[in-house]
Amino acid sequence: MKKNIRAEKDFDPFIDKKKKKTKKLELEDEKEVKVKEKVVKVKEKKPKKARKKIKINMDKTDIILVIVLILLVILNIFLTVKAIKQSKLEKEQVHTMITIPVLGEQTNNEISVDIANMKKGDTRDYSFKVANNKDKSINDEEVIYGLQLVYEDGIEVEVYKNNGKDNILPENNIILDNKLKAKEEQEDIYTLKIKANKKTENKKLLTIKVIS
Repeated sequence: MKKNIRAEKDFDPFIDKKKKKTKKLELEDEKEVKVKEKVVKVKEKKPKKARKKIKINMDKTDIILVIVLILLVILNIFLTVKAIKQSKLEKEQVHTMITIPVLGEQTNNEISVDIANMKKGDTRDYSFKVANNKDKSINDEEVIYGLQLVYEDGIEVEVYKNNGKDNILPENNIILDNKLKAKEEQEDIYTLKIKANKKTENKKLLTIKVIS
């Protein structure tokens, strides 16, 4: 058989290999491009949806009503806090209330109330007890006692006995003819309401004398 010389001449193994390599590289490049396109698509952020602006149409009357409502809420909170503080103060005051025993004649005692550094218009309450017993010992006879309040000008004082509604302090600041029973426990509770008409100085005191 005769060899196909022309075919052998046309066939070049090096060129064929080169073409295969080139095609392979082109395919790999195409794959890389596709992968990169996918990655880019994934990384692309979705456009944010535009927020819808809600328009509230309010006239002057509505605005005034809203302001009044806000002020009422603030006032309510303020009054609630003040009431809680006042209640706590009253409970502490009753819990720490001083008791002055009067067991017979010539049993004289006195206590002092701090009224220092009160501003004009400030008020303070102070309560104390007068009792006819001490350490389970009760006086055998009825005892009459009086109260005398000593303080400087610049404050006003009112005195209430046993949660009464009337001020029992006379102009001379001496409360007379108070009676304690015999052989039966008794406590008289006095509440002082103190108001400053001007600023009080340091170390100012109100003195309460219990005289029997």
